[in-house]
Amino acid sequence: MKQTLVCNKKAGVSISIVLLVLATLILVISSLFYFHIRADDLTGDISSAVFLEEIYSKEVKLNFYLENVFDKCSENFVSEEEFVNCFIEKIELYGGSDIVVEGLEQIEGQLDEIVFDGRKLGIEFDLLIEEDFEDGLSVSYEYKKSFEAEVCVK
Repeated sequence: MKQTLVCNKKAGVSISIVLLVLATLILVISSLFYFHIRADDLTGDISSAVFLEEIYSKEVKLNFYLENVFDKCSENFVSEEEFVNCFIEKIELYGGSDIVVEGLEQIEGQLDEIVFDGRKLGIEFDLLIEEDFEDGLSVSYEYKKSFEAEVCVK
């Protein structure tokens, strides 16, 4: 009788490959978990001229119109009440015209802070300029500007 040996040749998976797969799975799952937790409070600074150009152009336009209105109203200064009335009247002219200047609607609440010491007239504005872009990015810019002029009380 002949005996034949039949060997089962099942090739086993090396332990190093099993450990590599497990380590990769752990790394991927922990990374996804970390990104999911941090996704709620992702804010950061982006210094790109593309996004800031629109804000800066609004700032320049706002500065031009505010300075123009301030100069016109301070030329004919009689009293603080007259200055405020003149300022509101001129701002409403710009707001209702074809040239719409965003941010001017925030000014009326800040006209109470006029400083007049007998010779100099001054006022400071704190405005918020905001822009929302198509890709979900929004930019907020706090505009602070002081205006000052020497006036002769009539």
